[in-house]
Amino acid sequence: EVRKAQADYLKKHNLWDLHDLYGTDEASANVVGELQTTYKKYIDAVRDVKVMQTGWNPNPKLKNLVKIWCPLTSSADMKLVKEAQAAGDEVWWYVCCGPQAPYANLFVDYPGIDHRILGWQTFQYDITGFLYWGLDVWHYAHNDLPIDDYINADYANWNPTSFANFNGDGYLCYPGKKGTAVPSMRLALLRDGFEDCDMLNEAKTLAAKAGKAGEKLMKLIKIGPSISKDLTHYTSDGNVLLQKREEIMLEMEKVQKTIK
Repeated sequence: EVRKAQADYLKKHNLWDLHDLYGTDEASANVVGELQTTYKKYIDAVRDVKVMQTGWNPNPKLKNLVKIWCPLTSSADMKLVKEAQAAGDEVWWYVCCGPQAPYANLFVDYPGIDHRILGWQTFQYDITGFLYWGLDVWHYAHNDLPIDDYINADYANWNPTSFANFNGDGYLCYPGKKGTAVPSMRLALLRDGFEDCDMLNEAKTLAAKAGKAGEKLMKLIKIGPSISKDLTHYTSDGNVLLQKREEIMLEMEKVQKTIK
């Protein structure tokens, strides 16, 4: 009854399209029976609920129970991903304390290109969404000084080590005065990368709509090796992304004029 009431509330306020039900986090394979039982209860209560399973590629043992699969970027099996998408499921992916270099991630001590390229690779592999586990999990870093001490030092005295020995894992902003959050450069670059991803998706839609007039645009949005050959080989030069973005947007303007 509680689950149905929650679903009814979201539907009433036109929020249902934005929902997902976060299943057991990174569940191990040996609890699949428990997952089957639990997720079936969710679906029996709310037929159109979208259960998400993190840490798993699409798996027949949870078929028709999980609707959003979310493997780690480095673990994504693209054959299984394509099959699940063809069957109507969504596939997201994520990073956390892994994967480590040469994969892109959001650690403080990784180059800025790593944070932005994630959006381009998400488009490149036709992944629907990107999950990150924490924006402000500051307690892992054991920063116990008064907030003003960090602000006055421009956070130079902030201990970046968070979960285990990873710098910045689980937080993309810093604590500010009166409960405010101070965004990091990592967050800004991640935002830029997914604004790029949105642009690429819009360009793809526009090119398809334009038909022959959109052929050049369709070629331009193909992510080649100069940007990202694969998840471990990608450009280290942010200007390459900016130049490609400008080239695509200029072509989008031309294509738009051909559509009546």
